[in-house]
Amino acid sequence: MALTIHTASSRFRRPERVRDAEHVTIYYDPDYHASAVFNHNFWVFQDGDLLINFCRSRCSYEHSYDLLDRMTDGRSDYVTLRSTDGGKTWPLESLQVLGSHQGLERLLESGLAQDAPAEPLDWTSPDFCVTAGFGQPPVRNQHLGYVQYSRDRGQTWEGPYLMPSMGFTQVYVKPDYLVRPDGLVLLFVTVGRGPTKPTYNVAALFVAVYATTDGGLTWEYLSSIHRTTPEAEYVGHFYASPVLLPDGRILVATRCHHHFPSEWTELFESEDGGRTWRSVSRVNDWGAPGSLLLLDD
Repeated sequence: MALTIHTASSRFRRPERVRDAEHVTIYYDPDYHASAVFNHNFWVFQDGDLLINFCRSRCSYEHSYDLLDRMTDGRSDYVTLRSTDGGKTWPLESLQVLGSHQGLERLLESGLAQDAPAEPLDWTSPDFCVTAGFGQPPVRNQHLGYVQYSRDRGQTWEGPYLMPSMGFTQVYVKPDYLVRPDGLVLLFVTVGRGPTKPTYNVAALFVAVYATTDGGLTWEYLSSIHRTTPEAEYVGHFYASPVLLPDGRILVATRCHHHFPSEWTELFESEDGGRTWRSVSRVNDWGAPGSLLLLDD
């Protein structure tokens, strides 16, 4: 399976302006399944350089479980690939392996993973990158989540650093964060409480907001985003996509999951910097996850 990107000469300000899009292959190998950019990250740097972070796993495409199961059974790698010409080409020699699922799992379970970087991180730096595993902590220890950081556009990486579980039994870290005007960094983490199933309990998932005042050296629990309606007992809300609006409000899109394909997107809003949340709307009948992007206008 190939990772692809659609590029155009416009800056994607309005959909109606994108009339000259072309199809570009980022990565292709017939022996690998490559995907899950949404769960890792994608960076556009100031001079137009691009960096993509995704999961690749060996796949024969002979059985249905060759796809998603291969990404979570320990035989997958987390890699980055770079483009220096605005996405036209993605040289294979730029591929960098950040770690294997199995190797990272062993490190987390051994207790040898570091708790924090040696120096604070500048989360507003144009060269800053943060990523995490594909939302799947160790099956036997689902409270173990981690992050990795780069201060130089992904040339070198630090970590993995263990994220605190805050007492949750399931911790799925994705690189979903924003920086408030006062400098407080908010990280939106999918978490769960109560007993865990052999893999993970989707219905028990919701979004917890972690916060750091010291550049990622320590984290504290700030708040949670979840529905209070009766369906909350059997519908999970997770994989948050946040955006800070010019007026100071924070909007978050969440993936809501009952069973596949019964998934939809809901919006939540905070007017006090992420301390409290209210449901705004259910966006659609089916279709998730959603990804919010603040446009120039």
